[in-house]
Amino acid sequence: MKKLQYSTLFILAIVITCILPNNLFAQTIIFTESFDEAAGSMMGTSTEGVNWSATCPDCAAGDTYEVSPSGAFRGNDTNGPATWCTDPISIPAGTQYIVLEMDFDATEGGGYAGSGNLETADECNSGIGCAGTVASATTGGCDNCWDFVYFEVDEGGGNITNEVLLGQSGTADEGSICQAIDVTGSTEFKLSLVLSMWASAEFLSFDNITVTAYDSGEATAANITAEGACPVCLLELGTPTVSCNDSAFEGANTDAVEISIPFSGAGSSTEVLTLMAGGAAATNTGDDPATMASGTITFAATEGDSYSISLDNNICSAPEVVNGTVEMDLCPAACMMSIQQVTAVCSNDGTTNYDLCIDFTHSNPDANALVDIEVNDGSVITSSSNVVTTGNIQQQKYTGIADGDTTADVDITIRESGGGGSGNFVIDFDGNDTGYTLSSPQSGNGVDYWGVFDDSGITVSFTGSSGNYFASQDDSAAPDPSTITIANIDISCLSSPISFSVDLAEDDADDNGEDWDLADFVHFDYSIDGGTTQNLLWIESVPDGDAFNTVPAIDTDFDGDGDGTNITDTWTTFTSNITGTGNLLTLTITVDLDSGDEDIAFDNIQIQSCTSGASCSTSTTYTEPDCSCPENPTVNPDGPYTICDGTTIVFTDAAIGGAATTGTWAIVSGPSTNATQLSDTNPVADPSTVSFTPDGGAGTYVLSLTSDAPLSCVAATQNVNVVVETQETATLTYMDDMECMDGSDLSPTITGTMGGTYAGSLGLVIDAITGFVDVSATQPGTYMVTYTSSTNTCRATATDEVTIHPVPEIAAITAPTIACPTQMFDLTTLTVTDNNNVASTTTTYHTVMPTSATDTANELTGAALTLTADASIFVMVANTATGCFDVASVTIDIPDCAASCNPTILTFPANNE
Repeated sequence: MKKLQYSTLFILAIVITCILPNNLFAQTIIFTESFDEAAGSMMGTSTEGVNWSATCPDCAAGDTYEVSPSGAFRGNDTNGPATWCTDPISIPAGTQYIVLEMDFDATEGGGYAGSGNLETADECNSGIGCAGTVASATTGGCDNCWDFVYFEVDEGGGNITNEVLLGQSGTADEGSICQAIDVTGSTEFKLSLVLSMWASAEFLSFDNITVTAYDSGEATAANITAEGACPVCLLELGTPTVSCNDSAFEGANTDAVEISIPFSGAGSSTEVLTLMAGGAAATNTGDDPATMASGTITFAATEGDSYSISLDNNICSAPEVVNGTVEMDLCPAACMMSIQQVTAVCSNDGTTNYDLCIDFTHSNPDANALVDIEVNDGSVITSSSNVVTTGNIQQQKYTGIADGDTTADVDITIRESGGGGSGNFVIDFDGNDTGYTLSSPQSGNGVDYWGVFDDSGITVSFTGSSGNYFASQDDSAAPDPSTITIANIDISCLSSPISFSVDLAEDDADDNGEDWDLADFVHFDYSIDGGTTQNLLWIESVPDGDAFNTVPAIDTDFDGDGDGTNITDTWTTFTSNITGTGNLLTLTITVDLDSGDEDIAFDNIQIQSCTSGASCSTSTTYTEPDCSCPENPTVNPDGPYTICDGTTIVFTDAAIGGAATTGTWAIVSGPSTNATQLSDTNPVADPSTVSFTPDGGAGTYVLSLTSDAPLSCVAATQNVNVVVETQETATLTYMDDMECMDGSDLSPTITGTMGGTYAGSLGLVIDAITGFVDVSATQPGTYMVTYTSSTNTCRATATDEVTIHPVPEIAAITAPTIACPTQMFDLTTLTVTDNNNVASTTTTYHTVMPTSATDTANELTGAALTLTADASIFVMVANTATGCFDVASVTIDIPDCAASCNPTILTFPANNE
């Protein structure tokens, strides 16, 4: 069981008229009771459904401990402790602290107000006091005296020590209670409130009870670090700052602004940032409140935009919100320009010169604008004014000499040439306390000072002061002399003289005298376009013979002595003229006052300037190249090369070296000098990738490879010959490209380049000069014949196949024996032998010798034969597919029967006739 406790002194300290809102932090609310039950109720149910009940065991008739008509729970004259108690309330998992918030009222307004005579324990028993515990509430001098309220949070333990939370005699207390209780590890609790009052004039009520659960992260964010703490909303947004967006100034929108606002008390992932500008969501480009406890939020807007910044950590009762509107005409409506590119390259002329090219754009509505470009590489190279066309990319080129500087500057100023008149550039140190720079920071202690003040901030007195002014006295806080510089005042539309005015004042010394010494001075000087500084208005001390403690006055002839109008403690306007014309004016105020009571004040500095044709400028740096030659370039085109007409060559062996970085091919001479014959005529980093395709036919071409001339080096060139030869042609044809081995020799036909040589595959007997194939000397087979037109580089080759077929050879024919003329015999019984064993042959029989493999004339169609007289039969063995054959004859003798029909068979040698 744990307790909430508030001492009497604490309660007395909270005497406020406005009841703090319950649930300051929007975490998990687990119990809410505002006592909207009917008046007189002693039980009820919270918003979350938790039941509660009240008991007053000592209440007598007319005493109350119930819901009051005003909607609070009220106790009056309870005659001892009365209890209000809840059923168990569940604690969400992961909860570290619960926070109890409650409003109380010891006067119980709404018609129930009493005297408020609530007694503390030590006021009872004649000042000796009672024990001050709930157990002794009705004994030991506590009874009929001690008035108290006792809070108890029961997590399941035993009783705890009683505590007096409020009750001071003669007071009328009201306020709020907020208390954190560590409930780590607990799953539920009961809430009890015990009130005790003894007199009818004593009232006490409580209302708006809220219990909120916090996990460890939420507790840390709410600054709850121990029991008794009350959540604190640490989240805070500061004051927004609106400034022109310089980067956008050089773009398309001169009205672009940047809004910055500091934040603190963040740094949690629960932070939700919402930015709106001009009715649309904006993007934070600054620090992220989700990851940083403090920082600056930054986002873009436009002149005239309303904007809203909302930062919610889901802990505070409401987000931190800042709203505002960007004022119009905040940003200068000047020309818009941008340097696109600055290129500095060596001139490649054998010197240390380099070329500087500046590309820039100009988008001013005035199409005729003056552009001043100053190129500085340690000294001014050149400065020029040119008419610029609106919107187009312009280029200016300058030539410089590389002198070893690593970086240099390019400054460009553009202004409108058209005029709308002139006005005054004003610095009054009030609403426009900008536009100038100080050589030393502002400082001061009221006696010695340097900066912007008014009459209440320093120990001087001026007549006619209005608002702020710039003042200096005994400026030992700033080095002597100190300066104020007002630069870049546009005077491009003005003619000489240009007016200047300033209000001046100087306070008398403490002894009513003047304390300027002879060495003291204040000088107003100017320069135009960075030229010679010229005198404008000087204030010097007036010589009085001893060089000390004299009056300051205008130095009319700039000789170091005041000889004009005195400077007094009454504000007075002084004027002067600026002589000369140009574009930009710079005003310098030099102050040298180094002793007590030596002071000066000035205000309302006004200089005539251009009110239209406002200028803008931009600058960048560039790297000056090193234009010395570290190593002379070399080229190697290799070669010579020989190619055939109609083909392409790639110069794969070509190379550049030394300090050169690129090389260029060119055609010097040849049958054709068309540049398109080269694949690339531009400087290339690798000349070995360039190809050459001649289109002028055979002949000798002369090509050159030339390196670049980097830095102060000299280009190198070397020629190479490319010989283009005629491409020869040839076709080879053997009209009879198949022949039997006993046939005629094969002869070739050539078209194209004549006079070449022939060669055959292995085994082919061929004449290398004529191409004749010796058929009879070549074994049967298929052979490849190759014709080569010449031995030249661009020779041609042609091929054709020839085939030599084998020829059958009949070795002998053995005929059957015929017994008598009338005996029939079968021709197929003749034994025919082919010595060459030619495949795929057929055997036919003829009465007349056949002349070809396919000759069927006089061919015997039947195999059975009966002879009555001697006869000759021709036998042919042939391969009809190749046309090769052999023929032999056989004579068959027919005997007469007297000779026993035993004819004699004559056998003739075989032949192929």
